Amino acid sequence: SNRIIQLSPDQSVGLAKYSPKSFTLGKRSTSEKVRVQINMPEDSSGVSGFSYSWSQDISVEPKKVLTNMPKNNSLELYAKEEGKWYLKVCVADYAGNWSEASVMEYHRDITPPGMPNIIMPEIDGKGFLKSNTFNLTWESPVDDDVAGYTYGPLLGLYAFGLFTNYRVKDKYVPVVAILSPVICYILKLNSQEWLWGYQFGFEIILLNGLLTCLGLFIIRKRK
Repeated sequence: SNRIIQLSPDQSVGLAKYSPKSFTLGKRSTSEKVRVQINMPEDSSGVSGFSYSWSQDISVEPKKVLTNMPKNNSLELYAKEEGKWYLKVCVADYAGNWSEASVMEYHRDITPPGMPNIIMPEIDGKGFLKSNTFNLTWESPVDDDVAGYTYGPLLGLYAFGLFTNYRVKDKYVPVVAILSPVICYILKLNSQEWLWGYQFGFEIILLNGLLTCLGLFIIRKRK
């Protein structure tokens, strides 16, 4: 049988996609080194390569000159300064088409949250607590990345009181409540080097609570 086949010109190429290797998309990271794999789109003419830009200025566009072949799609970049960085990739095919730039955002955060303001329980004239039961509260610093640091001690205090019958040395409780977030921040800052590339996210709150419980156990009153 006779068939008529109509060929249309190839006038476009799809966008590149990203597979982060050293961080999680949407989460901040402390690492200067950024490793990411560029995934090429399917194209009827075949992908010939791509070009990219890496900048803290989101307006910077990749030059439409091939810099990488499709097989050279693993990039190792460096975020020298703190803040948001933008990786943009333009893909070219063998028909001479260039894609629009696809964008990936990386946020390097190496600034610790501010110190909480501890609100001490009421004490009597001799400097002792007025009651054996008390509430320890504090005001969180103005920061959008402090939940894991501020709620962790609260979680630890609640769990320790709920699951144990120990009494603690009251004057050391604020010390534990401050040290636990500080230790967690240091661990988060160095986790990729110390823990084989692992990077803490919101689960830092669980570690924070666990450290608080451990600290309260250490300052318990011994009979």
